Amino acid sequence: MPVSAGLLADTETYFAALTAYREGEPEPIVERLSNATFAAVNNGRALVDELRAVRAAWDDTITARRGASAWRVADLLLSQPAVDSPLVQRQLEVTAPAALRAIDS
Repeated sequence: MPVSAGLLADTETYFAALTAYREGEPEPIVERLSNATFAAVNNGRALVDELRAVRAAWDDTITARRGASAWRVADLLLSQPAVDSPLVQRQLEVTAPAALRAIDS
């Protein structure tokens, strides 16, 4: 999660901290950056938890046999949310027909 999202959540405070920094007072921007960093860490943890829950739900949805490439595509989708046959072929080292079957599963 980007720290900038935390900074821009309250632009008025962020701009005030920048102004203070330009005037020689670094504490407000340091505090703002540290708060935004902690918010980004917490948001990242929440995102990971959500992704794990989504992946676990796929276990009930995928109908392919265990060990089939479809299961590996499900894992791949956590880091690469949009895939096509050439990508699946490269990442899973499978043929084009196997990649298409895995995507369709």
